[in-house]
Amino acid sequence: AYFDIPWVDSSGHIVKTGDSPDEYSTSIIGNRTVRFIEQHAHRVGWRSGSHGGVLARPFFVSAATRAPHNPYTPAPWYEQHSFPGGALALRTPAWNSTGRAAQNHVDWLTSNGPISAQEASGFDESNLKRWRTLLSVDDLVEAVVATLSTTGELRRSCTQIPSERGNHSLPMPWPTDDSRTVVLRDAGGAADP
Repeated sequence: AYFDIPWVDSSGHIVKTGDSPDEYSTSIIGNRTVRFIEQHAHRVGWRSGSHGGVLARPFFVSAATRAPHNPYTPAPWYEQHSFPGGALALRTPAWNSTGRAAQNHVDWLTSNGPISAQEASGFDESNLKRWRTLLSVDDLVEAVVATLSTTGELRRSCTQIPSERGNHSLPMPWPTDDSRTVVLRDAGGAADP
């Protein structure tokens, strides 16, 4: 899911990547997104206006990554990354709670027993891998914002970083399951000249 990915290139042909470090899917998506912005800036050119040089035509880019989904494969350069304080799975009030039926959980969940030490260790390991995959997403966002800045488009761009859903990483529902995390940066009110 993070390597050996079939891609559709700009000519509509399917190209399959391999498993070398430079073929990590999140990095490929980031590099292609940066290249698209740079090519658009070069192809469209610049025009002057009261707001300085700006791209003559607007554009849309979507960079959707596999991260942080299972199998949680971090980029090779982040495989051993450690986090200050660790990266344990969250221990919310629902963690190993009793009386699940009284908490209106779904039927199949009420019959689950408490989380064992081995299962907890597995959740923690998955969470650590999940966070490691997100480091490459951080790199992608940083590179895209830097490219927008270099091309002069950052102050005119709206950037949005959505989450498809909340962090559902435990075998039981918990309060953030239905949340939609979004980071939004406004274009700062710059009008077209």
